[in-house]
Amino acid sequence: MKYFTAIYMMPAAKLEEWAKTPEAERKAEEEKYRKEWDLWLSSHSANIKNTIGLGKTKRVDKGGVSDVKNGFMLSSYVEAESHEAAA
Repeated sequence: MKYFTAIYMMPAAKLEEWAKTPEAERKAEEEKYRKEWDLWLSSHSANIKNTIGLGKTKRVDKGGVSDVKNGFMLSSYVEAESHEAAA
């Protein structure tokens, strides 16, 4: 078996738009999405070895360290025979 990294993404602009959704509506949708995510994750638990939230991001370059936004949300380590099987 081989190991692969899966990156789950959403455009930063969409995340900002989502944050403007009324809290009650957003919480209800988040609960629904969480249940669907947990079901999907458990159905693939034999291959998904670890999933973590990626949190805030920083850019490091010759000018120093600065805050940056990107669409990276989560990552998983996936065990599979091939890249195609992991996908």
